[in-house]
Amino acid sequence: MPGPVLVRSARADASAAQERADQARDELRTALDNRQKALAERGKAPACSSRSTFNGHAAENALPYAAAHGYHSKDIVHVGGNHDG
Repeated sequence: MPGPVLVRSARADASAAQERADQARDELRTALDNRQKALAERGKAPACSSRSTFNGHAAENALPYAAAHGYHSKDIVHVGGNHDG
C-alpha cells in the first residue's frame, strides 16, 4: 500500500515544482520586458532635449525677422547665448 501514496506525492511535488518554474519564467519575461522598455525610454530623453534646444535656438534667431516690433532685424542682438565669464 505505501507505493500508490508515494506516487501521488511525487506527482503533486512535480506539479508544484512545474508551477513554480512557470511562475519564475513569467516573472523573468516581465522583468526583461520592463528592462527593454526602460532602455528604450532612456534613449529618447537626450533626443527630445537636443531637439528642444535646437528649436529654441532657431526661434531665438528667427524671432527678430518674424516679429512686428518696429526695429530693423540687424539692430537686434540675442544676448541669451553662451559667454566666457
